[in-house]
Amino acid sequence: MPDIVPGPLRSLLVNGERSEFPAHQGLLSAWRRYHWANLKSAAGVLVYVDAHTDLIAVSVSGFYHGRTRGLLGTLSYEPADDLIKPDGQKEKSNLSFVPAQFATKETEFGNSWKVGQCKDVTGHSHHEHETVKSTECGDKFTRGSTLSLCFPLLNPAPFREACDHAVEEAAECKLVGGGNPVAVGDLFSVKAPQRSADIVVVVEQVTGSAELYKELVGPLVTTLTNELKSKGVTDVHFHLVGFGGDLTWPTHYTSSGEMSFNGKNKNLKFSTPAEPLPFDTRENKVRWFKHEVTIL
Repeated sequence: MPDIVPGPLRSLLVNGERSEFPAHQGLLSAWRRYHWANLKSAAGVLVYVDAHTDLIAVSVSGFYHGRTRGLLGTLSYEPADDLIKPDGQKEKSNLSFVPAQFATKETEFGNSWKVGQCKDVTGHSHHEHETVKSTECGDKFTRGSTLSLCFPLLNPAPFREACDHAVEEAAECKLVGGGNPVAVGDLFSVKAPQRSADIVVVVEQVTGSAELYKELVGPLVTTLTNELKSKGVTDVHFHLVGFGGDLTWPTHYTSSGEMSFNGKNKNLKFSTPAEPLPFDTRENKVRWFKHEVTIL
């Protein structure tokens, strides 16, 4: 089965062997979308891994409402059910906990789901510093806000604090190479690179394109690279995007785990596209609908 390996390149293992994106096996599919590595199961689970920030996001089908357990909660929209241990006991999840108490609860809950020889986890204390109130968030959480109708039903305080945290972190962004802080809303200019080029090669993966790809694309990479270098453009990167054939969506191919293309790609397959599903009878309409749902 596909497995995304941690690291800056987000390499991929298929049945324990290193592979390139995209990959498909049974109900599982893995692909890259820029800095995101994605792993999807047709059973209704989608995992995103951000190669830049180590952020992992999990999307689960509504079919599993109230049926999940583990570190990500119960998916029942009931906060009291989120910290359920494997033995069924609940740790109270309450935003009124002081930071040290809540960190202890998180630690106990996290370690209860420990598998094998995994190391113990340590809960992080929350809100140990005073967050600066931002003007960007102020108008979103006042009585005149379009969100104010929900305030009697849902306490806006934790959401305001999360907004302030986000603005505070965004204010720490810096220009690449310049090192100058950029505040939210600031305008700045950048200089376009003069000695570098990114070239995207787009290939329709139908059977008739196989020979054209072999005879044209491979030599083209070498020829263009040499031509650009002769003109002083020495930093040249190629990218390969495929569409059509058996592919549901266009996909960006990787090489040695990187979003690049060197003129060769063993993972590129050519095929005859399937005939469109008929839409004449009731049964065929149901088949068409199921096909469209699978694509989504």
